Amino acid sequence: MKTPKLLLIFTVLKSLLLRDGALLHVEEARVSILKYLNGYIFENKVLFDQATMSPVHCAHACLSTPHCVTFSITPSTVGTQAWAKAGQAKCRGHSAVMRKGNDASQHVLGSHVFVLKERVEALVWLNRSCVADSKCPARMSQCFSSRCLCKPGYYYSVSRDTCVEGCGKAHLQRDFLSYPGSLLLAQQASNSRRAGSVQRCLELCRADRHCRSVDLDLDRGVCATHYSTARDDPKDFRTSLGSSNWHFQRMCA
Repeated sequence: MKTPKLLLIFTVLKSLLLRDGALLHVEEARVSILKYLNGYIFENKVLFDQATMSPVHCAHACLSTPHCVTFSITPSTVGTQAWAKAGQAKCRGHSAVMRKGNDASQHVLGSHVFVLKERVEALVWLNRSCVADSKCPARMSQCFSSRCLCKPGYYYSVSRDTCVEGCGKAHLQRDFLSYPGSLLLAQQASNSRRAGSVQRCLELCRADRHCRSVDLDLDRGVCATHYSTARDDPKDFRTSLGSSNWHFQRMCA
């Protein structure tokens, strides 16, 4: 899963900092609260939906609910910050990090969304250090060069946070999975050219809407873009090569 852009980051010890200059008490809570989004509410993966007396009350509800990683606070009266009265706001807890556009989001003025840092990190599996495939929980993932990745040839879906078999051209992303010490001797159409850096090589693939994977030989400075993946040509995928060889595969929406 990609790291979200965080608006504010706080470390909490018996307190929750909600807004600049406002320090609110949270009993015995040792957790990092990340202010993630303003102005949105979400309908997916809801664990609870209830009235709340305050932001602290809502934080407590999420902390005490197993699997809750995201909570949102929405004033019942748009634009108000009068949290003190019961029922003035709605508290909603979610079992995943919500994303705009992918999780039935809607814009609501005055709402705030927070994530519990430690619980989110426990869910993040992509690129996690590993020693065995069993440490990589996603479907069709594996421990590759001591990191959890999708099996070569499978696409990482950024919206589903898992590995998928195929990806339409319209859904190919600009980001890549990287496989060190690997190379694809693709039979499908490919182009080789000089590229002085990793970023230059990846840009050559991004510029071609048919490109799905790319190889870079750092020693020779040669970049090969492919219209296929290691899953399309498994017999031509080589691993355990020198450190100068890198294989990259585009992510999927």
